[in-house]
Amino acid sequence: MAGIEGVLASLASRAHEKFDTTRSEHLQTLANLSLLAFPGVPFEVRSPRWRELGFQSEDPATDLRGAGYLGLLHFTHLLAETGPSFRRSNVSDTFPLALASLSCTAMLCRYFGLSKTLIFPGSDAPQARDDVVRSFLLLQAKGAGGHDVLQVLHSRLLRHVARIWSCMLASLSDPEMAIMHFNEALRLAYCHLRYSLNAIPCPWTLPSVATALEDVDVRGGKLPFLWAAEDALCGATPGLCAPALTQLIWLLRAVMLVSPSGQRNF
Repeated sequence: MAGIEGVLASLASRAHEKFDTTRSEHLQTLANLSLLAFPGVPFEVRSPRWRELGFQSEDPATDLRGAGYLGLLHFTHLLAETGPSFRRSNVSDTFPLALASLSCTAMLCRYFGLSKTLIFPGSDAPQARDDVVRSFLLLQAKGAGGHDVLQVLHSRLLRHVARIWSCMLASLSDPEMAIMHFNEALRLAYCHLRYSLNAIPCPWTLPSVATALEDVDVRGGKLPFLWAAEDALCGATPGLCAPALTQLIWLLRAVMLVSPSGQRNF
């Protein structure tokens, strides 16, 4: 148990570390992100280019006040893994990639109880059960083959947000309107995270965790985020994903864009 408690304390410490431009390590990580996102462009702490990446202002530190330094690390690792063309390859240039990435970090930290004050769409839902948290910590404590479990979960969850966004874009006559529904995409992704991880059998393995977040068919042939909304509507988990009716409308649109075999159209 001491090992698990040590892992929890370490992860909680990382989750609470604020981004600080006066710390050379933090500033260097931001510079690395800039280099990955804008190859060949001189690094600037404040620049209009940050908006192009999906930050809400020219100063990324503003958005990093929530997810903190860990959010920056997750985002930087993602771009190092996928390259600067992630949006064009997976969604579109309109996808607020930075905001989505930082939101995924916040979701994971709140869900596992690493930071209980983070706010995002759906954050009022219950956190992970004790057995789910224990499975997560055990997997990390055992080394997970040298992988950072939280980072792996972040990458998979962000891809799921991108899929939901793609469904929204395809269902709208004016794709530019999709940004107005971005909060719903995040809410649905958090539902998916909760239901998917609750369904993983013990003991957890890294492949089982990654597959659970990638899976589009885990219960009765339905998309995970569809049955999450269905449960909310039926009262099985009151308040889980409110407003459920709005979500269900989006989900029905999304389902129409996925083939019966479960193959995604993006």
